Amino acid sequence: MAIIKQCLGRTKLSIRWVPTNLQLADAFTKDKIDPSDLIRAALDIGEDQLNDEASVLVAEKRHREYRNRVRSAQEATEAENKRKKSVIQ
Repeated sequence: MAIIKQCLGRTKLSIRWVPTNLQLADAFTKDKIDPSDLIRAALDIGEDQLNDEASVLVAEKRHREYRNRVRSAQEATEAENKRKKSVIQ
C-alpha cells in the first residue's frame, strides 16, 4: 500500500475504498459463487462502474437496515408461531 500511495502521489489518481461485495478481485480470492457471478457479469457486459464512496456507504446502510427489519419481522413471526404452538399444546 505504501508503494502504491507513493506512486499515486505523483499522479492525479487516488485510492478508493470499495465494499467487499463489489470488488471484482474477490472472485480470485474467495471460494464463493457470488464474487464469481459479479466478475462474470462484468466480463459479459464489458464494463464496471465505481460509484462515489459516500453514495455506496448510504446504500450499504440502507441495505443493512432493510436486512435488520426483515430479520426482526422473521424473528417476531417465529416467536408468535412458538407462542401459538405452546398454547395449542
